[in-house]
Amino acid sequence: MAVARLKSTLSGTAGALLDVFSAEKLPRSDVSDYHDVEQRVQSVLPPGAPPVVMRLVSNCHSAVSIPAPFQHTFCAAPGNNPRKRMLYTSKALSLFQLIDGAWVMSFMVYAHEYGHDAPACNRGRVYVSYLDSVPFLQPYSSRSAAYQMKLVAYFDWVRRRGFGTVHLCSAPSGDDGRYVFWCHPEHHRTRNEDGLRAWYCEVAKQCQSHGIIAASSGLYECGHREEQPALASDDSSRGTTSDERPVLPPIFKGDFWIADL
Repeated sequence: MAVARLKSTLSGTAGALLDVFSAEKLPRSDVSDYHDVEQRVQSVLPPGAPPVVMRLVSNCHSAVSIPAPFQHTFCAAPGNNPRKRMLYTSKALSLFQLIDGAWVMSFMVYAHEYGHDAPACNRGRVYVSYLDSVPFLQPYSSRSAAYQMKLVAYFDWVRRRGFGTVHLCSAPSGDDGRYVFWCHPEHHRTRNEDGLRAWYCEVAKQCQSHGIIAASSGLYECGHREEQPALASDDSSRGTTSDERPVLPPIFKGDFWIADL
């Protein structure tokens, strides 16, 4: 009888803990209530696959500082100096799956959203600053497709909110341990730069096929060549004096080209 009572107690405790640590009970948000995100991810999984849930686990305001050399070299618009800091909203989006009765987080995306009150160079842009995964989503063969579809759905959501450009960085994390998930199985494969670029290109192709994006290009074409005339003629921030400095291109916290310069 003592053993039977002990099993019953443990079973009840485990059930209560699983109920507390439920992804479905995490606070909902606009993006999690945008049902198309979860539906799209579930659609690339085979029938009978465990259900998935997407939640916004962090949503806070932050800022990127403009280095002093950039403030002297570039202008915000002819005659106007760049701001010392640019505000953005940092979002962390987690993907969970119900595996053997427990909700397991297997994919995380950090994105920086620059609203319409940002300077012209960053206005209406989203920067995917980091993403990471652990190989637990089931079935294993659908992991990449599910993670890519989560990005596709998120990009569609920001497009519907009025954002016009998404930036992706194909430089993988170095060997300094800067990961979202601090523990990875030994068999977990980390993509190199070429592999990550190809993975992102597949995301872009899917976005184009769904009518979410019109075109894709590299950093130089997007920020240093094509958009310089548009940024320089931005009426909302135009100065009154002549200024021969180039207009500040899109600049994001943690972007590699800033450190390289």
